[in-house]
This record gives sequence, structure tokens and C-alpha cells, in this order.
Amino acid sequence: MLMMDEKENIIELLRQAEKDAVDTGKRGLIIQPGALGDCILTLPLADAMKRNLRLGTVAMMGRAEYLEFLPGRSCVDKIRSIDTVQIHRLFADCSNFTPEDNDRLICDFAGYDWIFSFLGDPGSDFEKNLIFTANCSNAVEASVLRFAPVPGNSVHISEDYLHQLKNMIADFDFVFDRTKQYINPLPNDIAFGKELLKNIGASFNRPIVLIHPGSGGRHKCWHIANFLELANNLKRKNFDVVFVLGPAEGRYGITASQLNGEMIIENLSTTHLLGVVAATDVFIGNDSGPAHLAGAMGKPCVAIFCDTEPLVYAPLGAKSRCLRFNRRQFAKPSSEAVKTCIKTIEAAELIKS
Repeated sequence: MLMMDEKENIIELLRQAEKDAVDTGKRGLIIQPGALGDCILTLPLADAMKRNLRLGTVAMMGRAEYLEFLPGRSCVDKIRSIDTVQIHRLFADCSNFTPEDNDRLICDFAGYDWIFSFLGDPGSDFEKNLIFTANCSNAVEASVLRFAPVPGNSVHISEDYLHQLKNMIADFDFVFDRTKQYINPLPNDIAFGKELLKNIGASFNRPIVLIHPGSGGRHKCWHIANFLELANNLKRKNFDVVFVLGPAEGRYGITASQLNGEMIIENLSTTHLLGVVAATDVFIGNDSGPAHLAGAMGKPCVAIFCDTEPLVYAPLGAKSRCLRFNRRQFAKPSSEAVKTCIKTIEAAELIKS
């Protein structure tokens, strides 16, 4: 026969089990309209939301081409294309915003328990309309978070996002772990990357360095001559070097013809890029989405900065390193900057022959 305290313990366990069942059914949504790097730097927030708010699933809404790889490889369970949602309507004057019953916009935000948006501004009509729309179907906590850092603030942007949530939710507790691996490639990703690298002539008998010379803006691109000099130095040290190019590089005059004689991979989807990064030994590039992808995968990564602040925008990951050059060393050929990059790689033992 059970004693009274044993019965009370069992009842408490049953209550907790029932609460857990309800909690794991809770859903969260993050609206992140930014580019690939912005989406990746939001992953610590998604991870903390899932744990602290006891969410069963977290979805991210944004540009599908930047989000496609997240489910199954990160804490983000589902993605939604922002292009399929009439989100522009939320920018209307809130005094004139009146969604109708069974409005498609109401359906788009139905069923979530927490919604955080990096689109719009805190306290704006957008935020008020988002709150109103989301609560038309069920009770929802919805807020807009500040997308950009406070001027003069040197806190990493991922940690800044977490602090914003902490200021909104009293019992929201977090420890920002910049060294955590937030993206975990699947075996099929690695197999794809290896096959693609093999097809262009890469050898797996020596370390493979992946160089991405582009970025989302010309002002963030280290001069192509520096990447070429770096590649030549690495090849002399018995490394294979592969350049990866996307559509943005062509807009800034970085083309395959400039890389004559180099191994090149072009125009990969984000998921296929992930596979190539997973199959190589180290990534070197500008402050760009692919650098953030490599860092969050735990890959050895060197990100090269100039105008942007690495304290704020450094890639996540325990093996990420940042170099910041002045405008002369960045925008023009600079053997001095190339030597600094090589010394950083060797000192950190990111790659070994």
C-alpha cells in the first residue's frame, strides 16, 4: 500500500507529465527577413526560445532560399516563405487596419503561442497590427525585436537579441554560448559535398581550403588579388584550394575568368553549399552568409572584416577567427594582409598539413 507522501509524489509527477504534454504542443514563430547570415545569427535566440518557453516547435519565416537547410539540421523545425504571406498589410495605419473574418492573414499567424519579428519597429503600427492579427485566432504573445545593434554597442548581435527577449520576459534565462555548434550537417550533405569536390579534382589526401571571395556588398569584399595570393601561398604549403562563387560575386566583378587555373564551384543552393563546407577542412571568406554558415557548423573559419565590427558580427563557432583590416589593406592588394591571414591560420592551428 502506498504511503501518503508517495501518493502525493505520484500525483505531482502526473501533473508535471500533463504540463509537459501541453508545453510540447506550444509553437513559436520568428520572422527574420534578413539574408543568410542574419538567419544564422538568430539561431541562438530560436534555441533559447525553445528551451525557456518550453516550445514543441519553432518556425522561422523569411526568404526560403536562406532557410531551406534549417529543419533537421538545427533547432528550427519548420520554415515559411515570407513571400507567401501578405505581410505588407501589417504596415498599414493601425487605426485603419481591420482584417475580416477568415482573413488569409489571420490564418497565416494562427496557432502560435509566441511570435517575435525582426521586421518592423518596436512600438510601430506594424507591431500593433501583428499583435492584433495573431490574437484573432488564439491568445498569442507577439513583439517586434530590434534588428540592428544600438550604435556604439559592442555586444555580439546574437547576444543582443537574447537580452531583448530577457527584457520582455522576466523569467527568461539564458547563457549565450558562441562556441556551440548550431548547425549539424546530415550524412547525405557530407556525401554530396565530397562527390562534388571529387568531380572538380580536389584531393582528399591533403587538407581542402574553401575560399568564398564575395559578400552581400562590394564594400565587404576583400580585394580579389589578396584571395589569389592567399590561395597560392596555401597551395605551396600542400593544401588544395577551392573557390566557391555565387550570383553576387559577378555583380562585383569577381568572375571565374579572374580565377583562371583555380578549382571553382559556382551557384550552389544554400543546402548544397552546406554540403561542400561540411566536406572541406577550413573556410576563408569575408563577413558574409557562407562564413556564418561555416562557423555555426563548427568548421574552422576565418572571416575577414573591414568596416563592419567583428565584435558584433563575428561568426558563431568555437573555431571561428576574425581579422579586421584597414581600408588600404582591404580594398587594395596587400601582401602584408595576406601574411597576417596565414599567420592567424597557423597560430590557431585551424589547418594542419
